[in-house]
Amino acid sequence: MKVEQPVKIPLHVGLIMDGNGRWAKKRRMPRSFGHGAGMNAMIRLAEVASPFIRFLRKIFHVRRTSSKGFITFSGVISLPT
Repeated sequence: MKVEQPVKIPLHVGLIMDGNGRWAKKRRMPRSFGHGAGMNAMIRLAEVASPFIRFLRKIFHVRRTSSKGFITFSGVISLPT
């Protein structure tokens, strides 16, 4: 007799928001359009995942204009259960 193992679902999931500006540029749209599309995708994911995960961490990078490198912003969204 085969016993099925329960599926382990993480309580805290991280998303790295990267490439939204390039995605928009490829479609000849402004970068802000890509950032909005990425945010909409994250909102849809949060709506679907909220019964299963408790925290969603959004991480995104902003390119510095004065020097090389990135500034990283991160925030935790507490999802209703």
